[in-house]
Amino acid sequence: MNRVLRPAADTPPRSRTERRQALEPFSLRSSRYYLIAAAVAAALSALIAFAYLRGLTARIAQSGRLVELVVAARDLGSGEVLDSSSLQLVPFPDRYLLPGTYTEVSQVSGRRLSHPVRQGEPVLESALLQGGDEEMRDSLTPGFRAFPLPQEAVNFPISRLPPQGRVDIVFVEGESARLGLENVKVLGTTAAEGASFHRESASGSPSGSASCLILEVTPEEACLLAAALEGGRVELLLCPRAD
Repeated sequence: MNRVLRPAADTPPRSRTERRQALEPFSLRSSRYYLIAAAVAAALSALIAFAYLRGLTARIAQSGRLVELVVAARDLGSGEVLDSSSLQLVPFPDRYLLPGTYTEVSQVSGRRLSHPVRQGEPVLESALLQGGDEEMRDSLTPGFRAFPLPQEAVNFPISRLPPQGRVDIVFVEGESARLGLENVKVLGTTAAEGASFHRESASGSPSGSASCLILEVTPEEACLLAAALEGGRVELLLCPRAD
């Protein structure tokens, strides 16, 4: 007996609202799974971070006593005067402190930077202008530069130069000599390398043993003087006070 296949009754297509309602249970279940997974991941991350910080604290404690280190609170420019707003204190193991670091803001407050310091970097002694450096810069005439002339480069005893005196400089090369610079102002002297700059005392003699003469010259005169020292030697002639 042959089986007769009857066509299925036509079913009307579902509307968009009906399809959305049919998928809502699956969407809700998926959202719950995502929320649970996110909560578990956040809890694991918090536990890992806590364990890391706890271990880091233990390692720091083993590294030595924590002290407060003076660092730049923001990017600081060359020549900037330091104060409490530009500095901050951060904990740091004392056994890892670099030479020349500071542990109190008052130690560097009011000092001037010799070069830029980035935010978070420690403020080192080498980054600060020394008192003599600031005095030398303040004594410079605008447009002029300070040029160091070692005592061994000349025969004239620089300790005998009067305060704020002036000199003529003779360039000597071989057997020839010529007047190179005239009426050059003497800013002061320095002692051994690394010592502070100082002006001559009122008696005309600097305090300490002078080993370098600081002259005030223009950039062009500095080039001429450097070339003369490289190719020969120089001599000083003391100018009268009236010149």
